[in-house]
Amino acid sequence: MFRNTGIPFNYERDEVSARKLRERNRISLSDNQKKVLELLKNDGTMHLEAVAEQSGLSLSGVKKLSNVLQEKGLLERIGSKNNSYWLVK
Repeated sequence: MFRNTGIPFNYERDEVSARKLRERNRISLSDNQKKVLELLKNDGTMHLEAVAEQSGLSLSGVKKLSNVLQEKGLLERIGSKNNSYWLVK
């Protein structure tokens, strides 16, 4: 008897699944999330205070938005507190 040991047809590599998830998350972003993401994409070294000032949002609002973006896997903080930058994925 033969056993089916092949890869199922619905198999996706992890990188492909992660990319599709990021694309779906980008579509469902609010306008404020898009503003924050765009500002940090243009200048990853920007502090959240500057993002709040340029976007017209409150600092606490920008912090909440950045946390949501990090949870969605679209934004990552690289480095230590004093020497770090934002990586937009």
